Amino acid sequence: MFGTFNQKKEELTNLIDLKSKVDITCVKSRQSESELKNKIDCLKSQLQVTEARRRRERRSTFSIDNLENSRCSEPEGLNIGKASDLLRLEEERAKNAMEMKKLREKQMSVQKTIVKSSSVSESLNAKIEKLESLIESELALSQEAEAAWLTVAEEKQMLCRMMEEGMVELGKVVVDYQECLFGVDRKQGELLLCGALMQEEMKGMEEMKIMQKMALEDLHSWVVDNRCSSEQVEEQLEQVLASITGIKVLLHGCT
Repeated sequence: MFGTFNQKKEELTNLIDLKSKVDITCVKSRQSESELKNKIDCLKSQLQVTEARRRRERRSTFSIDNLENSRCSEPEGLNIGKASDLLRLEEERAKNAMEMKKLREKQMSVQKTIVKSSSVSESLNAKIEKLESLIESELALSQEAEAAWLTVAEEKQMLCRMMEEGMVELGKVVVDYQECLFGVDRKQGELLLCGALMQEEMKGMEEMKIMQKMALEDLHSWVVDNRCSSEQVEEQLEQVLASITGIKVLLHGCT
């Protein structure tokens, strides 16, 4: 796009330079035409004067001829002089006429150059206007594209900042999540430990109940059985006390 745009600008510059040269040529041709017109007018005036003099000289010569016919005794010198003047005027008229023809031919050539230059200038002017319009359109499109690019660049920078901030927040969330997982694992460990302890306590209580039941049965047997000796009673009481002491130890251990 930029290559085409630069090429069009260069082409526009070349067209403007060419039109300037054509316009200069046209101006010079018009000046030449004006000068030729002045020369032609001046030469036309000279021709008119020469023609008037020639006619007068011819009338004068005819008058002398008529007079010579009536007066043959007068000298012929006057007639010869008049004829010489008439011939000189005729040559001057022919010379001016030839010069007039050349000037008119040159004027026609200059006028053709002016017409051609004007036509070329108008054609170049149309091309210049068209090219300027295209360049303005492309320049407007280029400015719009640049503005859109700047907008996209700003949005991209904003997205990058948001992504960076999001990554920071995500890191924090990951850390919090890992801490939560660690806390859950710890709680699960504590629950498992408490469960094991509770199972041990339940087992100790079951054993205590069994020992308590056995002690009560022994005591009941001792009360019912009157035939036991004092030594046996003492031995049985010691066993009962030992059982009670064991139960207390178990109770303290569970608490």
